[in-house]
Amino acid sequence: MSKSRKHEIVLSFERPGILAVNQPSLRVSRGDSIVWKGDFPFAVEFSPNSPCDRLKGSSINGSLALKIRSDAGPGRFKYFAAAFVDGRVVTEDPEIIIEAVGRLRNA
Repeated sequence: MSKSRKHEIVLSFERPGILAVNQPSLRVSRGDSIVWKGDFPFAVEFSPNSPCDRLKGSSINGSLALKIRSDAGPGRFKYFAAAFVDGRVVTEDPEIIIEAVGRLRNA
């Protein structure tokens, strides 16, 4: 079994009103963890299925950690990222990719 890794996703503003994600398509493995970071209140939500230990989470202090389930199936998992800044909600829709068991993972 391979060693779990910790991935960091940084949320920022590309320009006023446009939410950006530094890794819009992130490859992960079962057991890995993901930490989202931002300098503002934000939330992430997977729908309809989550490869993580929770369907959704939020942060008012700039950091949110979720773990990829050990029984998560392979596939592309779109999620919704939202932030509240200057009285407005802005969104982005990145994805997490889990390869089929036995496939090589990207370094």
